[in-house]
Amino acid sequence: MTWYQKSLEASLLVWQKLIHYVENNIDPQLSSNELLGLLARTLFCIDRMKQESAIYMAEDKDYFIGVMSKIKSLLDMMVTTPENEDFILCAQGMVLNIQRHTELLL
Repeated sequence: MTWYQKSLEASLLVWQKLIHYVENNIDPQLSSNELLGLLARTLFCIDRMKQESAIYMAEDKDYFIGVMSKIKSLLDMMVTTPENEDFILCAQGMVLNIQRHTELLL
């Protein structure tokens, strides 16, 4: 499995879980460590792609950027409470870093 595939798999899991939380009005704080871990894995994989100077198709990069934009939108939709504020701020920061690192790939 390539680093791209690993990063896409982790980010799709985050997207899927956030959709579930938003649709069912569930506080993501219950699995915040898992979600943050998946975002950290995504960032790690993107960094490995950059280190290995792998060549990826523009369509792959565009799709990945789209997934990260959807994750960002879902995080922005969530109501911030004292209980989940740290998670939301951390997740938003991680998504921003992932987006920045992804822009450097091609």
